[in-house]
Amino acid sequence: MPGAQLRLPIHCVPAKPSYKVKTPDCLATFFADVVYHMWSNDPYGASPAFHSFCSRLFQITQPSTSTLRIALNYIYRYKETAPLSLEVLGSEYYIAVVALILANKYHEDKCYSNRSWAQVSGLNVTQLSQMELAVLTTFGWNIKIDEDEFDAWSQFLDKYWSAVMEFRAKQVVIPEQGQDLNGGAKDCRHQSFVISNSSITTVS
Repeated sequence: MPGAQLRLPIHCVPAKPSYKVKTPDCLATFFADVVYHMWSNDPYGASPAFHSFCSRLFQITQPSTSTLRIALNYIYRYKETAPLSLEVLGSEYYIAVVALILANKYHEDKCYSNRSWAQVSGLNVTQLSQMELAVLTTFGWNIKIDEDEFDAWSQFLDKYWSAVMEFRAKQVVIPEQGQDLNGGAKDCRHQSFVISNSSITTVS
């Protein structure tokens, strides 16, 4: 109904980004919220189901903070292409796992197979592999990120999340589903860290 309002729970508006506390649960909460915001432009946080999914995944795989940041960069870059998969319900689960797969392959010494990731995530291995192929094709098969690019992305990510937290703190109500959010947080594609077409294959 027009004008209907839901109060935003206090725990949804922490004063500082929770990922700075390097525990699996805090990293998972940060990852889930940023993925949800980047993928669906929802500044109010991930659904409880997606939070639980990421928490369980992080407890099992225990990615490092650097791996998490790289994975988020992959998601940001892929979102820039506005692929058709954005319209598929539940696609945030697949892009989250695929980004972690690629970041793990690039950054970590240990490397799990896609079948192993499918088993721990509960997702379909064929669909995971198909999305991985779509992401790699979009990136020109280049998932490299150098130190300067990683530092620039990390600084952007800190500012990006601080802006989301500031927005949440100012919004004491959650609009009902379908209500226009244009007056709130901007689409992440219009933030300050925009990758040009000429560099999209070298920033990962």
